[in-house]
Amino acid sequence: MKSIKKYKAFIKNYLLNKKSYQFLVKDWIELKDMKLASQLLATTRFSRNVAPILHSAIPNKKILVIAPHPDDEIFGAGGTLIQAIQAGSEVKTLYLTRGNAKSAAVVESEAQTVADKLGYKIEFMNYHAGQLPVDDDCVKQFSDIVSAYSPDILFIPFCLDDHDDHRRASHILLLANKKYPFASEIEIWAYQVYTSIIPSVVVDITSVAREKASAIRLWKSQMDKRDWVQFSLGLNAHNVRYLPYNKPGGYAETFFVLPLPAYLELCSNYFLTDNNACYYNSAYL
Repeated sequence: MKSIKKYKAFIKNYLLNKKSYQFLVKDWIELKDMKLASQLLATTRFSRNVAPILHSAIPNKKILVIAPHPDDEIFGAGGTLIQAIQAGSEVKTLYLTRGNAKSAAVVESEAQTVADKLGYKIEFMNYHAGQLPVDDDCVKQFSDIVSAYSPDILFIPFCLDDHDDHRRASHILLLANKKYPFASEIEIWAYQVYTSIIPSVVVDITSVAREKASAIRLWKSQMDKRDWVQFSLGLNAHNVRYLPYNKPGGYAETFFVLPLPAYLELCSNYFLTDNNACYYNSAYL
């Protein structure tokens, strides 16, 4: 906190004494969850150097993808899911939200179009973006859906991903497991949407990158906000640094993979310490 105050003072003095400058600081906010995040990432479960394991397509598994918003599953793990389906795995996506009140119908239609194109099932929980509760009803509904599907592998956004709804997904998973324990054999594949993760698994998706891009373009309601093909595949292009071989023009998706109990033990260090430090959305405080 002291360092932030000193930096604010430095910037203020700089702006007052310099007539011409190239940037303007509007505001500084304290990154209040940094201590909790650093505690999570400093756990001794990780060695100083993690060498990601190259993983091929996931064959013949039941995969449940937790997507806070319709499109997260494709942006974050689309290439890996396409390959898994091609290898005989059964995939279902559980959407925690269905857009906002105005966009819900359009978003649901686009989600079904993408699912039909790629060959997976979908189900929606009845919440809007930015309004995910952690109450008994939400936790019970989530638990019932996960238990009924009985997945071998559960995909979920990494618990520190830079979106409150994305973090909320792991928080809900944690609370659901505490009240209605899931099978401990479930493997968690935490995927990357916005934020860098500790990649313990890397998947070469070069062969299906065009299919991933084509699926992303079906989210027409989202494409006016940002070129999500460029965003997602740009991140995947960056991730080729984790491949154990040279891949010019290649693409890769990275994952933080742990057994369910180990992943939730990490989450408990973050979400159950001080909930107010985990979120910036006022609805979640």
